[in-house]
Amino acid sequence: MSRFPAEIVPVLGDAVDAARTALRRLEADEVPVSMRKVVASAGGRLAPPIARSLLDELDTNDWLRDKTLAEVGDGASEASSAFLLRPDGWWRVVAAAVAAAAEASATSGVASSERRTSELEARLGGANDRIEALRLQLSESQATIDSRLADARNAIKELRQSEGEEVRRVELELNDLRSRFAQEQDARIEVERLVADLRARLKRQRRNRASDAREGNVKARSFHSEAVEMAKTLDAMAEAVRRVGAEPPPTAPQGRVGITLPAGVRPDEPAAVEWLLTMSSPFTLIVDGYNLAFHLDSKDFAAGRARTRVIQDLGRLARQAHSSVRVDLVFDSAVTGERESEQVAGINVHFAEADRLADDEVLHLAHVASGAVVVVSSDREVRDGAEEAGALVLWSEAVAAWIQA
Repeated sequence: MSRFPAEIVPVLGDAVDAARTALRRLEADEVPVSMRKVVASAGGRLAPPIARSLLDELDTNDWLRDKTLAEVGDGASEASSAFLLRPDGWWRVVAAAVAAAAEASATSGVASSERRTSELEARLGGANDRIEALRLQLSESQATIDSRLADARNAIKELRQSEGEEVRRVELELNDLRSRFAQEQDARIEVERLVADLRARLKRQRRNRASDAREGNVKARSFHSEAVEMAKTLDAMAEAVRRVGAEPPPTAPQGRVGITLPAGVRPDEPAAVEWLLTMSSPFTLIVDGYNLAFHLDSKDFAAGRARTRVIQDLGRLARQAHSSVRVDLVFDSAVTGERESEQVAGINVHFAEADRLADDEVLHLAHVASGAVVVVSSDREVRDGAEEAGALVLWSEAVAAWIQA
C-alpha cells in the first residue's frame, strides 16, 4: 500500500511528470523493476495508483530523485521542488499545498451545491405560483358550476310542466356541466401529481447534498428558510388535495401492541422520552437518523461524526430503558464501501439503497416489526405512515432535547 494519499498526486504533479521524463531517458536495464509500469504508461496522466507508486519510489530512491531533479523546469511548483530537494521542513511545504488544494476543492463543492439548491428553489417558486393559479381557477370554476347547476335545477322545475323536448334540452345542458366538472376534477388530480413530484425532487436534492457532504468532508447547509416554508406549504396543499376522496388508511399489522402517551405528555417534548424509558414491556425503536442528527446539529448533521454521535446517544438511551429495547437506526443511501445494514454498539444501523429514501425504509421497518413499535421522526409523511402502521410516534425534537439535557 502506498504511503501517500490520493490527494497528494495532483499537488506533486510537476515532480511526477519530471520523474516520468527521467525514466524514459534511462536504458531498459537501468529502470527499477517497480517503475516498469510507469515507463509502460504512454501519454496522458498516470492512473492514481501508479502515480502514488512513483512517488513512493522517489521518496526512497535518492538516485532516481537526482535524475528527476535534472528534468525539473523553472516553473515547477514549490511543493514539487521541496519534495525533490528535501530541504529542512520540506514536508511542511508539501502538507500546506495539500491542505490548500483540499480547501479549494471543498469551496468548489459548496458553491456547486448552493447553485443546485438555488435552481431547485426557483423551480419550487414557479411551481407554487402555478399551483396557486390552478387553485384559484378551480375555485372559480366550482363557483360557476354550482351557480349554473342551481340555475339548471330551477329551470328543470319550471320546465317540467312544459313540453318534453324543452325538458330534454335542459337535461343535456346539465349533463354537459357535469362533464366539465369531471374535467376540473382531472385538473385537481394533475395538481396533486405535480406537488408529489416536486416534493420527491426536493427530498432527492436533500439526500444528494448530504451525500456530497459526507464524501467531500464539506459541511452540509440547511435549505434557506423561505424554501423550507415553501416546502411546508406544498406539503399542506398535497394533504388537502389527497383528503378529497381518499381511501381509509390501512390497518395496523395483526397482533401489533399499541402504545399511547399518557394524558398531558406531548410527543415533541423530552418528557415523552422519559416516560418511554419507564415502560416495563419490550419495544422496538425505529429512528430516522439524519432527521434526528439535524435537530442535534443543523450545520453538521450529515458528517460522519454526527452519525457516530447519534449511535452513541441512542445506545445510552437503550441502556437507560427499564425494558428490552431493539433500536433500528436508518440513514439515507450508503456511501461506497458501507454495508446496507450493520450492528454498531448494539444499534442496528441501516442504510437505504441508492434509489430509496430513508423515509421508505423507516415505514417498511415499522410495518414488519413485531410487538410494540416507536418511531422517531419530525417528517410529517413518516409520522402519518408510522401511525397508520400502529406505531407510537415521537418527534425528533423530543429525543434531541432529551439527549442535550
